[in-house]
Amino acid sequence: MAVTLLLSVVFFLSGFTALAYQVTWQRLLTIYYGVGAVSITLIVSIFMAGLGIGAALGARLAEKVRDKMLLYAGVEFFIGLFGLLSYPILDSLGYHTAGCSLPVASVYISLFLILPTVLMGMTLPLLTKIYNSLVSDFALSISHLYFINTIGAATGSLITAYGLITFGGLDSAIRTAAMINSAMAVLILVCRSMAKTASAPDSLEEDQAMLPPSTISSMHCIVFITGFLAIGYEMIWFRFLGVL
Repeated sequence: MAVTLLLSVVFFLSGFTALAYQVTWQRLLTIYYGVGAVSITLIVSIFMAGLGIGAALGARLAEKVRDKMLLYAGVEFFIGLFGLLSYPILDSLGYHTAGCSLPVASVYISLFLILPTVLMGMTLPLLTKIYNSLVSDFALSISHLYFINTIGAATGSLITAYGLITFGGLDSAIRTAAMINSAMAVLILVCRSMAKTASAPDSLEEDQAMLPPSTISSMHCIVFITGFLAIGYEMIWFRFLGVL
């Protein structure tokens, strides 16, 4: 179906731009806050925290907002707008706060990253809800979209680090990501004109309601631990490879 194909393209580009911004902002932040393991860990931690908060917020909005495609288009537009403004803002922030203590630096970095990362985090639940209104199999929807988004993120990281920044510089990489965000906003509006967003099936909610609270709590703990280990491995391997 043409709409689902376009949605898959949008979600691939969503992952692409998210990692493009992370790589670019991380490069720019390390100019002022250093390239040590502590500063890198701080940046990645704040970035991931913003994505998590955004996912929780996006899930609530996905259940309440009727025109989800229009909301998604707005989210992508504001991510792109922030991206265009981010270079001078971050450059000025780093210039005036370079050399400050780690707690103070974490506050400044958090203030900068919280808005765009929350918006980025909102994209997964919103687009999953949109996609699931067209494809009734929720498991297929979430697995397909997560796969596409992750591949897009890996591609964005590689192309940004070894292509956009190398040949065009940090500002060029940010402008490219912002233009892609604008293109995604247009694409989702095209999808909106091609199909009406239907209500998602209730089967998932019924399955969850059948689970006892202790089982749900255990699942939350397991998911938390898997995320903890995944980023933990990333930080450990980053330091190990840095030595090599």
